Amino acid sequence: MADLQKGDIVMNTFAGKGNPTRFLLYIGKGVCRQGRYSHKVYDCIGYDGKKVQIFRDPDGLVKVGHMGEFDAFMVALKGLKDRNGDVENG
Repeated sequence: MADLQKGDIVMNTFAGKGNPTRFLLYIGKGVCRQGRYSHKVYDCIGYDGKKVQIFRDPDGLVKVGHMGEFDAFMVALKGLKDRNGDVENG
């Protein structure tokens, strides 16, 4: 699989056609801890805005697009950060 970038739209090949977690927004890599066991996962966001974690082994994500709005959102957040707390109240 090609390297994923934050903001990529991915298809979960393990999910069926009617499954709401078939298409997700990729936001990074993470670790899922289940008791004393740890699993490497992809962190994604589902259509309903909830975080979804997909196991990395075996790899089941395929990139199908990219969400430009995610990039614009990140640029806007960085712009706020650069203001050094000059945000007005209200």
